[in-house]
Amino acid sequence: MLCERSRKYHPPLRKFKRDNTGTRKCECPFKIRGYMMACKKWKFSVICGLHNHDLCAKLQGHSSVCRLNPEEKTCISDMSLNLFQPKNILATLKWKEFDNVSNIRQVYNIWYCNNKTIRGDRSEMQQVLKLLGDNKYVSWYRTCDDECGKENNFRWALELCRSLLKEQVEMPKAIVTDHDIALMNALAKVKVKVVCAWTDNVRHLGNTTTNRVESAHASMKNWLVNSKGDLCRDWDSVNLMIENQHNEIQTTFGRSITVLEHRFKDNILYSQLIGNVSRVRLNYIFEEAKRGEVIGSDSAKCGCTISKIFGLPCACDIAKKIKLGEAIRMDEVIPHWKRLSFDDDGCIEGRKLNISITS
Repeated sequence: MLCERSRKYHPPLRKFKRDNTGTRKCECPFKIRGYMMACKKWKFSVICGLHNHDLCAKLQGHSSVCRLNPEEKTCISDMSLNLFQPKNILATLKWKEFDNVSNIRQVYNIWYCNNKTIRGDRSEMQQVLKLLGDNKYVSWYRTCDDECGKENNFRWALELCRSLLKEQVEMPKAIVTDHDIALMNALAKVKVKVVCAWTDNVRHLGNTTTNRVESAHASMKNWLVNSKGDLCRDWDSVNLMIENQHNEIQTTFGRSITVLEHRFKDNILYSQLIGNVSRVRLNYIFEEAKRGEVIGSDSAKCGCTISKIFGLPCACDIAKKIKLGEAIRMDEVIPHWKRLSFDDDGCIEGRKLNISITS
C-alpha cells in the first residue's frame, strides 16, 4: 500500500490542450505491505512509515478517499434515471453517510459513464430517434442541405402536422405565430386559412386564448429544469411529462365510464349519456338544464351559445326534452366528447357499462 503521492511523475509525450494541469506525485517513500494469514486475518508490516510532505488535516480533494462504493454508484444511477439533478444526488449521498467526502465530479463521472453505456456508439440524435422508435412515438426527420431553406422546413413540418389530424374535414381556422416571416409564408403555401375568430360563433371547444400553449410550455420547462442537459436527458424529461399527462387523461376517462354521480341517477334526461360522455361535459349539460328551467324553450333568450362553441345541447333544446320527458340522444353530442379512450372514434354506444355510485 502506497501513498497517493508516491512514485515519480512522467510527463506524456503529447502536449496537453490546457496549460493548467498538475500532479500529486512527489516520490513519497511511504509504503506498507499486507498479508492475509491462515486465520483469515490481515497482518501489516511497515516498510517505510515516513512521508516527505505535510499531511492534510481534511480528506476532501483526495481522489482515493473520494471514490464511490458500489452502493453509492447504484444510487447515483437510479437517481439519474429519475432525472434528479447532480447537486441533489450529491446531497442525498451526504445525507445517507455523514462522513462522505465525495464531490460533484464523481457524480458527473458516473452519470457520463451510464449515458455512454446506454448510448453506445450512437450520437445524441441517433439515440433520441432510437428512443422514439422504442417507445412507439411517430416521428419524421429530414436532413438539411444547401437547397433546403427555413421556409421549406416550415412547410414540410406543417404538412406533416396536417396529416396527423384525426378529422381532415374540419381543419384549424386560426394559427398563432410569433411573426416569423418564413413560417407565415409556409402557412400560405400549405393553404391554411388564417382568420379572426368570434368566440361565440366558432366551435373552439373552450380554447379562446393562448394560455393553454403558454401553460404547456411552462410545464415542459419545469420538467427540463435548465438548458444544460443533452438531447437524451431532455428526451427522458419530455417522455415522463407525456406519460404523466397520458395517465391523468386515462384516469378521467376511467372515472367518466365507471362513476355515476348521484344527481344523474334515475334521471331519464341523462340516461343515454352516463358512462358514454365526459363527466366535465355532463356538468355543462347539467348547468344548461338549470338555465333551461328559467328561460324555457325560447331560443332568443337562450342564444344557443353552448351548442355553437361546444357542440352540446343548449338550454332551450334541453327544456323541450324535459317537457316531453325525453332523453338527450348520443347523436346530439359531437364525437369529441364521446371519446373516452385514445383509440376511440366516438362509437361507444354498444359498450357495457360498469357504473358505481360516488359518495
